[in-house]
Amino acid sequence: MLGLGLAYFQYRKDLPATISSIFYPILGDKIYSPMRKTIDILAVFITAIGVASTLGLSALQITGGLNFSYGIPNTTTFQVNVIVTATVLFLISALSGLNRDFGHLMEEFYPHIMQLTHESHFIYDRASRLTDKDTLILVANAPYTTQSVKVAKFLHKRGVSIILITDLPSCPAASYSSIVLNTKSSEKQYTILPAIALLESLVIEFG
Repeated sequence: MLGLGLAYFQYRKDLPATISSIFYPILGDKIYSPMRKTIDILAVFITAIGVASTLGLSALQITGGLNFSYGIPNTTTFQVNVIVTATVLFLISALSGLNRDFGHLMEEFYPHIMQLTHESHFIYDRASRLTDKDTLILVANAPYTTQSVKVAKFLHKRGVSIILITDLPSCPAASYSSIVLNTKSSEKQYTILPAIALLESLVIEFG
């Protein structure tokens, strides 16, 4: 319900993607007053408390299950260790980035699909593995990065077919692409949903 409220007021009413925007029908233009910041600050604290509570209850369930199954003493020290371990794993996952995890999952289910972006430092090493029998799906929305254009040029010279998904036909990578799919851009609200929908369809088709 919360996500639905945020989406409605952001995409239909052009309001900021903040919790205070949901109160617009009640507060009206007062959401642009200091009251807005108060609501958003309280939302952050409440969210943090909710996450901490969930983590604590999860630790109790984990230690209780280990105690029941393997007889490990369900002590406070053990519970704290479980919380610390879960926090460290969360930080590692957050710092490594979702792109890396998404890439591994995608390659697991679609062995013929390889993602280049989750290893940006070695992108040319991975790109050089592509042959003229492969196809690159490039998503490039303004402002365009120099690296995406250079990779498109590099693979175009190697004879790799390129399908470009972009928001403007004037994208610099268009001249190196075999097919250009133009997603209509909104003047009021930036969104990548059309590009994601096209990308998913192409992955399923090629995978």
